Amino acid sequence: MSSQGALHAASPWVYMEVLAERFPKGASCAAPASQRRGAKEKKPSASLRCIFGGIMKILMFYAPLFWYRTHQKTLPDVPDREEEHECRNSVVIFFHAEAHDEDRQAAVVEKWVKNAKWLARKFDTTTVVLHSFNHLAPTKASPETARALTDAVHRRLERTGFTVVQTPFGYLNEWKIHVAGDSLAKVFKDL
Repeated sequence: MSSQGALHAASPWVYMEVLAERFPKGASCAAPASQRRGAKEKKPSASLRCIFGGIMKILMFYAPLFWYRTHQKTLPDVPDREEEHECRNSVVIFFHAEAHDEDRQAAVVEKWVKNAKWLARKFDTTTVVLHSFNHLAPTKASPETARALTDAVHRRLERTGFTVVQTPFGYLNEWKIHVAGDSLAKVFKDL
């Protein structure tokens, strides 16, 4: 059987491994600019960035109840704080910024705000909770980039009438979440 035939017969995971070898994380999927006349270097498509890492991820919940308390500081340069807060009838967004997001902050903020507003409208709420959750992908952006994105989303939502709560950035938090049973109460998005 030819190697191409073997690829078609193999599981999708084998195919993804072959793609990963051919296009390492951060590599362009197009031929180098030097091999194409007058063409500019292309960035990988959103679907390939998703496969190889590097695209913002958000996990959104509609939560009749969300409670958190600071547990442990993880970044030395953030202020010391002990905090406990409870939100009712809110959209809770767990987010994970990745390295490619540093070059596309405006687009990420735009999509993030659009998705937050969309889910909030579905459940007739104006309260949004932003929670850094660096467990949605194997790579991550710098804390400065993640913080800048979060602050920009916070400002944009507040300007349009939303109440926005951010769990303390740079902390592990203890939390409880009651997620509604509706299908739309749990939404994952790549931005």
